[in-house]
Amino acid sequence: IAHYLKLIGRDHYYSMKTLTLHPEDLALPYKYAAMALALLPLAALLLWPISNAVGGILLLVSLVVNFLLTYILKSQILSYRLAYPLSSLAHWTKKLLPLVAPLDAELADQLKKCLAVCKKAELPFFLMRYSDASEKMGIPDLTALFLVPILSYFRVARFAQKETATLSKMYDLIGEIDIACSVSSFRASLPYHTKPEYIGTRRFMAEACYHPLLEMAVPNSIDVSCGVLVTGSNASGKSTFIKSIAVNLILAQAINTCCAKSIRLRHSNIVTAMAVSDNIVEGDSYFIAEIKAMKRLVNMAEAPGFCYFFIDEILRGTNTVERIAAAYAFLKHFNIRNIICFAASRDIELVALTDADYAQCHFEETIANGEIEFSFKLMPGPAKTRNALKLLESQRFPGAITHTANRLVRHFEETDSWN
Repeated sequence: IAHYLKLIGRDHYYSMKTLTLHPEDLALPYKYAAMALALLPLAALLLWPISNAVGGILLLVSLVVNFLLTYILKSQILSYRLAYPLSSLAHWTKKLLPLVAPLDAELADQLKKCLAVCKKAELPFFLMRYSDASEKMGIPDLTALFLVPILSYFRVARFAQKETATLSKMYDLIGEIDIACSVSSFRASLPYHTKPEYIGTRRFMAEACYHPLLEMAVPNSIDVSCGVLVTGSNASGKSTFIKSIAVNLILAQAINTCCAKSIRLRHSNIVTAMAVSDNIVEGDSYFIAEIKAMKRLVNMAEAPGFCYFFIDEILRGTNTVERIAAAYAFLKHFNIRNIICFAASRDIELVALTDADYAQCHFEETIANGEIEFSFKLMPGPAKTRNALKLLESQRFPGAITHTANRLVRHFEETDSWN
């Protein structure tokens, strides 16, 4: 099936959908002049018995003129190439039909009806494909001597203008097959998958959910009916976890497929404030870009409909005190009935502020022989460890740097002051 789908769309640069929706783009210039010139060789043959010289000259001139005119008109009639995909569509759909019939009888029956209509233009379709194939192989197209490619184009153009609805329907059916084939291939590439179950309450449940782009993904499970604050050390898996949930919510509602053993969710909008970056062209600093992202979430919170929000390291572009205060204010604002907010943060201070309203979970690491190892398994409750300085040490930074940093951390924890 994939092979035939590739052949349907293998060539040329024009949108078949545009063609089927706007058949008026198929121009018909020089129609009657071309028909008259196509008959000239026949007229020359009829004159041949009467006057060999006149008949012979007329035959030679008409064949040369028609041959040259065919290639001139092909280049001048811009929509000539637009008609070719229709021929390709009908031809390869016919080949595709026996493969589709056992899988979806209803769709195959609709395709049969469309192909029955396309039989009206079967001959011009064939002649256009023949002319195109000859041109690509560098073989002279002898049908051009009688303007057959141009006359076939006129016939196909009239057919497309008359049967727009049928051609558009066939195009859509092929699109459905293409989507189904792509989804099937995607599912086959996954270690396991499931179809989502939709509910009408404020809840999200996922069993053994994983990110489809990771080769050695560690699955995690979660079941919540409120917002979620994910804490943990650097590189422990916080961002990847909430991304995996967001991706699966999109896959669920787009292609009815989830990378999990089971998922229950509500029909929703998915809104993110992740991977925010500054924009030198627009003059936005990192923090301004973050503000704009949060403004988008606030606007969605006030709109009708259910939403899942995903925020990674909220407002990290500003100072600690104001970041924590503003982050809590946003999280409190998003703790309403039509939103489940997933937020990832290294700020342990947010745990105490949000503990009454948000489910708390975390990722942690282990340190063995001076090396940091991550399990990437979601754990209940808030994070209790930090690892930034351990990561510096694991990368063999100069001792003067890591010793100074560790000494300042111990001093701050004992005195609550940097002095």
